[in-house]
Amino acid sequence: MEEVITEEEQQGEGIMTLFPLLEELKLQALPKLGHFFLTEHALKFPFLERLTIYHCPEMKTFVLQIYVR
Repeated sequence: MEEVITEEEQQGEGIMTLFPLLEELKLQALPKLGHFFLTEHALKFPFLERLTIYHCPEMKTFVLQIYVR
């Protein structure tokens, strides 16, 4: 797995609220994960209190924001 949320799964414009009630996210033992999310939108996790990342050696960024003109 190289990304969790793909560009095709995105909808709408502006700020995206994914998993609006998510309080904790743990990513573990994902050797090919480069980033969690690829987006051209701002991203919001209103209740996220804890993010834990273990053994994800290829991960460069949690969110890779792309710019489209």
